[in-house]
Order: sequence, then C-alpha cells, then structure tokens
Amino acid sequence: MLTSQQLEQFRRDGILLVENVADASTLATMRAALVELIEQSRTVTQHNAVYDLERDHGAERPRLRRIKHPHKRHAVFHDFPRREPLLGILKQLLGPNVRMHSSKLNLKAEDGGSSLEWHQDWAFHPHTNRSLITVGLLMEDCRMENGPMLVIPGTQLGPIHDHNANGRFCGEIGRAHV
Repeated sequence: MLTSQQLEQFRRDGILLVENVADASTLATMRAALVELIEQSRTVTQHNAVYDLERDHGAERPRLRRIKHPHKRHAVFHDFPRREPLLGILKQLLGPNVRMHSSKLNLKAEDGGSSLEWHQDWAFHPHTNRSLITVGLLMEDCRMENGPMLVIPGTQLGPIHDHNANGRFCGEIGRAHV
C-alpha cells in the first residue's frame, strides 16, 4: 500500500504516481477490450453515448478521442476499479466510503489527435465538497514524445477556475488563468 511519504506527496501536490497497479494479465485484457471497442466504432459516424470521434474518424480508419463509460461496456473495466490493489489505494486516499462516479478511456493515436486544454477535473463534476479524485491508468508507456498528461502540482489547494467562455461551459481554463 501507500507509504506515509506518498500520502504526504498526494496531500501536498494533488497527484501521485503508483506503478504496477495493474498486472500484465489485466493490462493485456484491457488492451484486448479496447481493440474490441475501437472495432465496434467503425460503423459510428457521429459522436454518441459511447464514442467521441476525431474529425477524421471513419470505417476504414477508426480514430477516437474518447470511449465513455467503459465500465458499462466491458467486464474488465467494471471489475478493475473494484478490487485490489486499486481499491486499497483509494481507501487510503479517501477513506472507507469509496464509490465510482464515472469512467472513460481517453485515446491518442500514434500520429496525433485532439489536444485537451488546461482544465480542472472538478469543473466537469461539481460537488458540494472536494472529496473527489481522478484516477488515471496508463495502459501504455507514456513519454513526452507521445503526449503525456501534464499537471500543475498544488493546484488542488487553490481556487476552482472559470471554465466558461461567452457565458457557456467550454471545459477549458482561459489563458489568463494559467
């Protein structure tokens, strides 16, 4: 489980990298399930309840930005967050009453894809308290060359920034806030 140093880092920085949370077999099952979901997207021509498409998505070359609620689409994505070691890690961070709010698979093709602008996850799921965390599982190695997620440590302690433009939610912090 997590060390006292890891817990302190999480409280201070709002982010924690824990390696090997998914074993090789589980990762292989997840990757196979992802291939199945991508294959099923070949017939999709516009965004829907399952898929957010890249502009150049098509039957011959499926290109996805996101798969929504994979925990409802394949057993491996349903079961993984509900068992050890992830569940134990979450209980250390949040306490005994852990529940999953949502899930998604963000995808980025080898040759690029849509960028995701600076944002705070809380703005997408506002609650009356801040006892929420986002868990990201990297299913492949991530390096600067393939577009990793970047974070600003400590921003979880600051204000929730405006994610609106022209009076509408846009899911992005304006450049003036960064």
